[in-house]
Amino acid sequence: MAAMEDKLMGVRLMKEVASEYRNGVAQLGSEKKIEPVKMPPSHSQISKNVKQSTENGITMVVVGGAGHHMQNKIRADEAAEALKIFLEQL
Repeated sequence: MAAMEDKLMGVRLMKEVASEYRNGVAQLGSEKKIEPVKMPPSHSQISKNVKQSTENGITMVVVGGAGHHMQNKIRADEAAEALKIFLEQL
């Protein structure tokens, strides 16, 4: 989960982290070290300010208008809803 206005762990950095995880999962799956992830990539808009993408079983959520301490910001409810949706998938 990334906050659009985060100055410490910006969206670009968090997208790079998600990409590394996605590549790692794909590689481990192709090497038969883990079960390959069999789900198509998806992109969705959870709310007006929250976008989600999933590839190789790794979900990336971006919360617009939120900063580093997202839980203290105006978008906290939207971020919590995105987290709830993610947890319900597990």
